[in-house]
Amino acid sequence: MKKYLIFASVVACLAVSGCVKAKKDFADDQVSFSASTGTLDTRTDYGVDETVGGQPVTYVNWVGGDKIKILSSTGSSDTYTVSEVYDGGNQRISKGNVTPDHNGIAWGTGTQTFYAMYPANVSGSSLEFSDMTCVMTCVIPATWTPANETELGQLPYGYMFAKTTTTRTTSVSLTFDPKFTAFTFTLKNPTASAVTLSSLSLSSASKAMNGTYTVNTSNGNIGPLPTAESNKSITVDFTSLTGGGLTVPAGTTANPGTKTFTLVAVPDSFNDLTVACTSSGTTKTRKLKQKNNGQFYSFAAGKKHNIAIELPDFSSASEPPFTIPFGGGTSQDGTALGFSTSYTNVELVFPDDTYVKSVGCAMNSNHPSVKGYATHVEICDYNNQASTSKGGIYIELQESYYKCPSRVEIECSGTDNTSTIAVMFNTDGASIPGANTLSKYNVSVSSGTDLGGGHKKLTFTAVASPPNGANLKSNEELQTIKIINNTSLPNKPISIYSVIVYY
Repeated sequence: MKKYLIFASVVACLAVSGCVKAKKDFADDQVSFSASTGTLDTRTDYGVDETVGGQPVTYVNWVGGDKIKILSSTGSSDTYTVSEVYDGGNQRISKGNVTPDHNGIAWGTGTQTFYAMYPANVSGSSLEFSDMTCVMTCVIPATWTPANETELGQLPYGYMFAKTTTTRTTSVSLTFDPKFTAFTFTLKNPTASAVTLSSLSLSSASKAMNGTYTVNTSNGNIGPLPTAESNKSITVDFTSLTGGGLTVPAGTTANPGTKTFTLVAVPDSFNDLTVACTSSGTTKTRKLKQKNNGQFYSFAAGKKHNIAIELPDFSSASEPPFTIPFGGGTSQDGTALGFSTSYTNVELVFPDDTYVKSVGCAMNSNHPSVKGYATHVEICDYNNQASTSKGGIYIELQESYYKCPSRVEIECSGTDNTSTIAVMFNTDGASIPGANTLSKYNVSVSSGTDLGGGHKKLTFTAVASPPNGANLKSNEELQTIKIINNTSLPNKPISIYSVIVYY
């Protein structure tokens, strides 16, 4: 659907209608049509919207050359071309004239039903009768390649349909109902240098975003959506734009440079989306998750969603490391660490950490396993028993990067040289099995790099074929880290001060 989105502010909002009227030189028996768009609701799920008069508003305008196909219950049909005529009024709604591409549709006798689809010029799309039902077939390709930046303000695959039943009248009114899900991106560049993107992709982990679907124009019901398989992403290819890409101007943290455009997906809901931006051959990804709880944002079907993205640093192929400290946090019940309190099955919460979803402890049901202090956490079987379920902690990450880290470093100290740690990656954080069943990667606390004061740094690097499937896999995304006190002797605590994740 070629529709301009004229933004009253930084982001897009509620759609209003435009008017389309037929030319006056048709024969007396020709049907004269007027058309308007229905509303496309906007939801703010990611980032913050600017509003006009307290409400988010989008003005949807017809564009010269837009194609509407109209089909009559008599079987007659034609495509119509819109000639844009901007009204210049305060509402900023464009008006236009509709001209049949061929002979137009003639009046029949009695009552006629008219069906219409917009746009009507996408390869593979159609509006036709099937078993006495008028069906609109919609095609959303996996890749959209706009020829220029003007087209970034249009929706070439924003499918809508209209239906009306009437006897002969002066003009037949068609109100179009949107049947797609849209994502309006506002790209923000807070750096002093412009950034040029060659592409941006939006992908789902579980559902199709592109493909072919149908709409029953009698009742508006959507037919089966495409199966996920290889259709789980939509991409806008910027390489045909001037300069070979979409250039987001330089800015500052307080006033970033911005560029805005809209992608259209099949009319489904999504809650597992990832954005990938590519510049100069380097691709950076971000999962659309809330910072505070690590849950995916939920994007409802049939609405237009606003997503504000701060562009990453493309000057390096790697992401910056982040540190998970194990001191100064609180327990799940709000108790501050630092009182030598024994914790059993509690979550250790470290506030304002972008990357960590939660840190918890795992233990044998009979033995406390974790003690929290101001500077570290101790993991151990404190009841002086050689249990197969040793004290341990697990770290569930936010999945901020859709790739495996290059290494993980653990700063720790042990009671003596017999202390060993079992470290596992990408395993279920809800429970830790007995130590005798672990696919573990053991490293003695006595090994590693000496940091002074009895502290050691143990390093785990990504490899293609890790021992026992336990070390970091270079082709997998790191989601969960488990650290177990795997010392064979009882009552040998190990102190964990921090975990650093490198990309």
